[in-house]
Amino acid sequence: MKLRLRGNSIRLRLEQHEIDELIDKGEVSEKLPFSDHQSFGYTLATNKNGEFKAVFSGAIIKIEVPLGLAKSWSESDEEGIYQTLNANTAFEIKLAVEKDFQCLHKRPEEDETDLFPNPRAND
Repeated sequence: MKLRLRGNSIRLRLEQHEIDELIDKGEVSEKLPFSDHQSFGYTLATNKNGEFKAVFSGAIIKIEVPLGLAKSWSESDEEGIYQTLNANTAFEIKLAVEKDFQCLHKRPEEDETDLFPNPRAND
């Protein structure tokens, strides 16, 4: 799972197996260790209450999306799930959870076997 932070936006891009894990287990996580005692992590989880949430606690960003929406997205051709949290406040966050597509320009150093086929590959 890739994380991009920019301004007040959070974008997560998931490979196929990560979306399967999200639906089957309810969450998928990544962790970046900085030392034996410090790490930064991020988690995407589903919930059954139908709400979007973003929480930052203890060097972990946790994003929650509604389970039903995540399931329907995983089975569709839709690229992503998009939501604005805390709209029109000083704490507004633009959230994007997207399928990770294969690049149009091949990069031999990148393993793209679990990425989604790029819908623009035949353009």
